[in-house]
Amino acid sequence: MDFLARVLWFKILVTLILWSIPCLLFPVSWLVWVGMPEPEPKLLLQLYGAATIALVVGYVSGLRRLARGDDIRNIVWVGITSNGSASLILFLHGIAGTWEEWGILAQIYMWISALLTASITLGLIVGLFRGDR
Repeated sequence: MDFLARVLWFKILVTLILWSIPCLLFPVSWLVWVGMPEPEPKLLLQLYGAATIALVVGYVSGLRRLARGDDIRNIVWVGITSNGSASLILFLHGIAGTWEEWGILAQIYMWISALLTASITLGLIVGLFRGDR
């Protein structure tokens, strides 16, 4: 295995173990138990913003590859995973009433986000299975 492959595997494992799995699955009480303060919303928003910028870089790369006629299925799968999981999380929280007490504009923002991420996921799935590269 070459050096770059080792670095990428290390990056994948670190990302999953230290960030993705804890952020998605662990309760806030776990963070407090390990000695962290309860998550501060602004910090989490900034981290989320950084992650979405990374996705945008990947999608721009996909557009450039698509223009050259290259295979972009791997980038499409990233989009399906990102938007599909976001859509699922948003719909589950919306149905559960998570943002019922929020202002009307915030509620509209969240429901539009849920619908747009679901639409993007569906479009990517259709494009993938139509054989678009």
